[in-house]
Amino acid sequence: MNPLPLRCMGSALALFGAVCPAQTTMVRQRAVHVLDRITGGHTPDLVAQLNTFTAIDAYITAQTQNGVVSDNFLVTALLQQLSLPLSPTSTSIRVDLRKALLARLIWGSDGLRNLMVHFWNRHVSIGIPMVEGFFLSQGLSQPEVDNLINFFKWRDLDYFRLHALGSFRDLLHHSAKSPLMLVYLNLYRSSEPEPNEDYARELLELHTMGPVDGTGAANYSQADIQLVSEVLAGWTVQKDPVTLDWNWVFDVSRHNPTQRHLFVGTPHEVILAQPPAGQEYLQGEALLDHLAGATATKEFVCRKLLRYFLADDAPAQEPLLLAACVNAWGSAGDIQAVLQTLLQSSVFKGDKYRRARARLPVEFVCALPRALDAKPYYPPPLNPPRVSHLAVPEDLLMKMGEDLLSHPTPDGFPTESDEQTGSGAYVASVKYARRILDGLALAYAFDPVYDLATVVGNELLPGESPNSPNDVARAMMSILFGRSTPQADRDRIRDVISKNGSNVSTPLNVGNPADYQERLARGFALGASFATNLAR
Repeated sequence: MNPLPLRCMGSALALFGAVCPAQTTMVRQRAVHVLDRITGGHTPDLVAQLNTFTAIDAYITAQTQNGVVSDNFLVTALLQQLSLPLSPTSTSIRVDLRKALLARLIWGSDGLRNLMVHFWNRHVSIGIPMVEGFFLSQGLSQPEVDNLINFFKWRDLDYFRLHALGSFRDLLHHSAKSPLMLVYLNLYRSSEPEPNEDYARELLELHTMGPVDGTGAANYSQADIQLVSEVLAGWTVQKDPVTLDWNWVFDVSRHNPTQRHLFVGTPHEVILAQPPAGQEYLQGEALLDHLAGATATKEFVCRKLLRYFLADDAPAQEPLLLAACVNAWGSAGDIQAVLQTLLQSSVFKGDKYRRARARLPVEFVCALPRALDAKPYYPPPLNPPRVSHLAVPEDLLMKMGEDLLSHPTPDGFPTESDEQTGSGAYVASVKYARRILDGLALAYAFDPVYDLATVVGNELLPGESPNSPNDVARAMMSILFGRSTPQADRDRIRDVISKNGSNVSTPLNVGNPADYQERLARGFALGASFATNLAR
């Protein structure tokens, strides 16, 4: 816990247990920072709950627990209204999968787990269009192929959700045997004596060790890629004639069973023994186990986690924290232990990396409705939530270039900050904010079931007035960013809310609800488009 500022120590209020205003500001800033990094974004309720450093630490601990996985009432009600692929022959549309993912990120309680679903989905990225051709060649129609791929993708995402904080080794095994991965990287047709190397190459380069270690030394050679492809030859996919599902199978006729010596001269050198007859596939599983526990893999994935939760240069700037995360990895990749080490560190909770990383498109579209406490239902809450409220964030997310289900290349959607801060992302962020918050958008996207006047009123400080453009502008910026912002930005918000819908300067009046709501909507739209909101 950070010590109180010197100006608070010894004061009469502090002695009687009151909270120093400076400490309150520090706690609030840390709460917003933590929530923005490990959930879909801060919410008014959560910021209010995390009102001490101890409460923040307890929240991080709770989020990193690998316990029972379940949706809250609101998300469950939303999912029940979506068309989700529950069997290989179910009828659904792919966009509903995206809505389900957004529902969990915006309104779910397991914020960290839901973020990690997308982290792992990017880590073992699959290009859906490149998979469709195989299943079409199996005599299926396009609608049947769409349904089948939906089912595979939802099954993979559900596995990632259940095991997001579990074992990296388990995630690696699941990915290698996923029908989508088997087809996408051509492992399904790999056969000796000339096995396909596509999956072997991406397994080493993107999924596990990475091409080089922290010193720049090569982790593997072309000969190792060839050997890995031989080890995995015979791993393929086959349709079950009864369930009509497709699953991983091992075709021994495509595999040459023999001992193999890999990564010679490296710290992760290994000899894979020839497996017993009838169990030749075990050599491939032994390889995956070895890769999951290799120091090169530990370092590669932990560097990626530091870049995601801190900043692009964090692995180089924080060697001690990186070493601690690598040590927490263990032999199979204890994701929970690694995240606890990272997220409870003073480096993560401190000021150094606050607002140091650009928001990904999915993080941006989730942060705004969370900050404004938008709920997708009409009062009373017993009425069913409306899944149509997910249409705008889904639409803008696609226009910002991030498809939650697919990416055209195996390296996945880029997460580096310089990839997110170009003019395209900025323009899309402005467009998103205004579509959600302008008065017209409220009528057809997020129905006006929440009152912006109440959201702002709850943020006003004692002595501030809901009719003061200066006070309201400060409160609005605090809601969006959770901290003090440049006076010039607050002045821009003040100028917008000082004018009515006809762009005429008239007094701000909370007693005129329609005009007040419309002004606040335009103010929030402008504030959300500031460059500050592109960082987390």
